[in-house]
Amino acid sequence: MKSRSIGVLMVAFALGVGGCTTTNETNPQRSATEELLISGAADRAAAQLDLAIPRGTKVFIDPSKFDVSTIDGKYALGQIEDKLVRSGAKPVGERKDAEMVVQPRVGALSIDDDQFLIGIPKMNLPIPLAGTLSTPEVALYKKRTRSGIAKFAATAYGENENLASASTDPKYGLAHEREWTVLLFFSWKNSDVAPENKESGLTISSPSSPLPLIEPDATKPSVPRGTRAPSGVPTLSSPPTPGG
Repeated sequence: MKSRSIGVLMVAFALGVGGCTTTNETNPQRSATEELLISGAADRAAAQLDLAIPRGTKVFIDPSKFDVSTIDGKYALGQIEDKLVRSGAKPVGERKDAEMVVQPRVGALSIDDDQFLIGIPKMNLPIPLAGTLSTPEVALYKKRTRSGIAKFAATAYGENENLASASTDPKYGLAHEREWTVLLFFSWKNSDVAPENKESGLTISSPSSPLPLIEPDATKPSVPRGTRAPSGVPTLSSPPTPGG
């Protein structure tokens, strides 16, 4: 009897230990959606920079006017470099090896958050001797728009007198995510940067066209199935054999 009690206690202890298993999850400062909005705006602003640098020119990208201490700044500068490469320039790692110096500038690289609500907003109500009571939001209709905004410009100048200087006007890139809520429970989103629901820049491949129907040639007599065709014309029931 004593051994049975000990067995029951061991099983209960094992179940208790198993029930305490937890999984740790990271909690970054910004959501992936915010990062996609900023990087999406950077993509669109960088794509518009055109310095008309001659193809094959060795360029050094001067990052002194760019904040590369953040992941957003590093990505944006990388996109500007990619644009130069696609235009035919050849970036070099040392200024002394360059024929031209490109100095990009950033005027904006952040997010705006705009909300319109018909209903009762979330509020924090002070309760004497009890602290603060948070009331939930009651949305009869709500529209939230988060926008990633980027503003880039760039100047290029030659390291010798043979290459002319060039500059660009400020170029803007915008990316959006919109979310609607109706009658508290019904909500949906629309984004132009999320991979699964992209408004712009998405290429939809149409299904391949079916083979065209071959219309019968009215100049050739039709041969009924099973009948003998004139010499040189194969019948439908017996296709010609190779070498026959």
